[in-house]
Amino acid sequence: MSDDWKARHRSERDRMLAATVDVLSGDERFVAAWLSGSFGRGDDDALSDVDLTVVVAEPFADRLCHRPHQVGAGTTPERLAVFSSVGEPAIVHENHNNALVGRSFTACVYANGVMFDWVFAPAATAVRPAESKLLFDSAGIPVQQPTSAPSDSERLQRLSEQVAFFWMMVVPTTKVLLRGELVNFHQLLDMLYRTADEVERLLAGRPPRYVRWGRAPFVATATEQRDAIVEICRRVEALSPSIVEAGATVPGGRVEAVQPWVEALLPLSS
Repeated sequence: MSDDWKARHRSERDRMLAATVDVLSGDERFVAAWLSGSFGRGDDDALSDVDLTVVVAEPFADRLCHRPHQVGAGTTPERLAVFSSVGEPAIVHENHNNALVGRSFTACVYANGVMFDWVFAPAATAVRPAESKLLFDSAGIPVQQPTSAPSDSERLQRLSEQVAFFWMMVVPTTKVLLRGELVNFHQLLDMLYRTADEVERLLAGRPPRYVRWGRAPFVATATEQRDAIVEICRRVEALSPSIVEAGATVPGGRVEAVQPWVEALLPLSS
């Protein structure tokens, strides 16, 4: 992918977003809008989609937030007219499982390749997430308060659960590798690495943070694949004394319980 293409895509997306704000803010049906996802976090790039929540005034909410289906192709004429006011929709798919009750969720890919995820929310129940980028607000939509930090006992309970989850998932990860299911293997390997990151985070008491990219390395050869499992097992095993000292539970067995599977790939002692 060339830098020129990314620059053109960013420019076209930003132009459409500016046009969207102009259209929505000048329409009496809409009282607020904000961006979530990467724009809301402030880590968007040239390839980021637009995750847009639009707050609908009550007289119009029933029609614009209407769900004629839970999942399906297409959308309602009312929503399509809004989408079409800023570009030419080429692909429209709805999955309202991605929205809170009473809201609608529509993924729209425009003819120029720009993608918007549109959420329509009734004003009566709208609350703006703290991690969002406000575009306009004429109704004073309340902002969601940040969740309080978990207590020490809750953190240790979560830490114990994540350690147990890690060791449980080593077996299926090794199993799919032994079967030669490499796509599934990389998905599960990434889960192991993410879980190990979560164990370290909880142990240190750090707040959670969003991580977009995969955590596991891409491992192409059989030796690299085996070494990746062994490395992540050793990494979590090395944390066991600190986990116990912190007061969390480490499942009995740990490496010993999964060692028959791992040694089918490469002995842990090697």
